[in-house]
Amino acid sequence: MSPIPGEAPARKAVASLDMLRLIAALLVVLYHYFFLAWSEGSGSGGIRDVIPEGPVYPWSVPVISAGWVGVEVFFVISGFVITMSAQGKAASDFFRGRFLRLIPGVLFFATCAYLVIVSAGVLPLGVATERYLRTILLLPKGPWIDGVIWTLVAEAIFYFLIWLVLCFDKGRDVCWWARVAMIVQAVIWVSVPVSELFTDQLAQALSTYLARVTLISTGSFFLLGVFLFEIWRRGKSRARFAWVLAAYLCSMVSLYYISRNSVPVRDYGQSVLAPLAMWSCCIFAAVGFAVLERYRPPSGTVRSFVRQIGLMTYPLYLVHQITGARFLAFLYATGMADIAAVALAIVVCLAVSWLFARYVEPRMREALAGWIELPAKWSRGWRIQD
Repeated sequence: MSPIPGEAPARKAVASLDMLRLIAALLVVLYHYFFLAWSEGSGSGGIRDVIPEGPVYPWSVPVISAGWVGVEVFFVISGFVITMSAQGKAASDFFRGRFLRLIPGVLFFATCAYLVIVSAGVLPLGVATERYLRTILLLPKGPWIDGVIWTLVAEAIFYFLIWLVLCFDKGRDVCWWARVAMIVQAVIWVSVPVSELFTDQLAQALSTYLARVTLISTGSFFLLGVFLFEIWRRGKSRARFAWVLAAYLCSMVSLYYISRNSVPVRDYGQSVLAPLAMWSCCIFAAVGFAVLERYRPPSGTVRSFVRQIGLMTYPLYLVHQITGARFLAFLYATGMADIAAVALAIVVCLAVSWLFARYVEPRMREALAGWIELPAKWSRGWRIQD
């Protein structure tokens, strides 16, 4: 994908997005610890079964229980960052980079979750093993060993679509195809309110995990990130703002229907607008800080520090719901005050995430990179012998 004449060179990272990553991850952690841990039905092998006798936090319903939108914030960030990372890349290099970024965390923390679930007797061994295998293969149909894995499946599908563009369309770029996808999303989200005049089946279908995993109802979030990157790199224009607005509006409609069918709204009386407001605040803040950063770039020291924070958020997201929750259950059992226990569990999860990002992940990536290179090395050896 060659640069367009006159456009600004793509930068490797945007510090404000790394901070937004941490905020989004913490929103999800707070949602799981203060709401889902006591509101989820038991027997599913999720966080409620990992913390079977945890306290109830009814005060979390108005705001904290909307923290699930941190996932949709992640999707916008991915649209921006993955489009940035695809610039000038061959399809094979893009695949290699995404594989080495995604898989080490999945292998390590899925294994931790599997050991926790088996040792705690949360699920039978056969069921847990099946979910574990489904997780490390990133199969699109759950359940997985950890419920957060569905978002990684959605990410992997987005990566696959970018890879297809890099493979088969050298004449156009990701942003051109994003416009095509945006038209499809617009048709979907205009059709839903119209269809409700006759039936709510379409709205119900688009609120399911299957629709979210396959990007049918979540594609607009990724597309919003793609269009924001286009403005970041190529500059402002009315047409580009129009595509951003279209993606934003479709995302708001999508969030409305997901929120309307969510447990906090359906069963606990949360306002359907709370998740929309929280997500919008995150996106507007990110855009504002990104614009400020473009004109007043942070120092190298600040950028390096914030980059490390960004690298921690992926393992934090993976470790907290099963492994971290089991540690939280232990803290509750010791009699520690509820809020103090949650705070300590989050601190420990952050520490584990930093250690993984700093020491474990680089070594796992190096090992996996060696395995990826083996077919190429073998083929070169065969050609030499021939």
